[in-house]
Amino acid sequence: MVDFTAEKYAPTLALRVSGLIDRGLALSKNQTVKRIAFALAAVAFGAGLIASYIVTPDLLDNISWTPFFVVMFVAVPLSIVLSALEMMLTGRLLAQDFSFNQAIKISILGGAANMLPLPGGTVVRIAALREKGTAVANGLRATIVVGIIWLGVAFSFSGIWLLGFSALAGLVMLVSGAAALAFGFLYGLKTYSNPGVLSQITAVKLTASVLEAIQIMLCLQALGISAGFAVAATLSASGVAGSAVSIVPAGLGVREVVSATLASIIGLSAAYGFLAASLNRVAGLVVLCALALILPFHKQKV
Repeated sequence: MVDFTAEKYAPTLALRVSGLIDRGLALSKNQTVKRIAFALAAVAFGAGLIASYIVTPDLLDNISWTPFFVVMFVAVPLSIVLSALEMMLTGRLLAQDFSFNQAIKISILGGAANMLPLPGGTVVRIAALREKGTAVANGLRATIVVGIIWLGVAFSFSGIWLLGFSALAGLVMLVSGAAALAFGFLYGLKTYSNPGVLSQITAVKLTASVLEAIQIMLCLQALGISAGFAVAATLSASGVAGSAVSIVPAGLGVREVVSATLASIIGLSAAYGFLAASLNRVAGLVVLCALALILPFHKQKV
């Protein structure tokens, strides 16, 4: 039985974290901070690309564009839809209704805001909940619950597949993921008493993990690497790791480094893991940029 006696401290903690977010917003206006954060991320990202190219100099000469376009025009839009469903379900936890159209816009804006050196996606979601009348502390708490469930699902999913390559590493990731999932779900159940919505959120995040694995598999195929779903599913945990590091714009370089590390564990070249994650990022950024440019011309407000 999980002890929830600390629940009484949650509102205070949420307010403190929301204060940090407000300070983060103010800090993000400092051009020097933004430039330093992005410069460091770009250097790490560029260094990884150069190292990957040195290891496999002919890899980029034989890119197959069909799998890449499938990721960009099919998988990425589906991931945005899943993000919108997550936003709608998060609203339901707080008795707030978001239309699918509103949720899609929030997901696009959140993805674009993640390019800032702060948790932009989180800020956008909390702001949308606040416009519906939800207190910042409550919106932050719900967002954190969903984030913990996502972390738990992603690590559990990846850990199960990692077991086939490294029993120890797979067990560590699986146990960590299961613990996070149990805590997130049970705390959410204690706070919101809505097992149906929490189960739906878990299902959405599991679907997102499967989709992430498919995207990585297609990116590997685009690089000319014949890798099965098990390999791609193992690398899929890099997505949530990159999203968790908010001080780096869009987790730039973090996702790729984690993917490279996991690739090394399962016997795949680290360069392949890094480049596959990079291609996946490029596909997502292209779609998000295009949609972000179109969004201002849509008359209906979020």
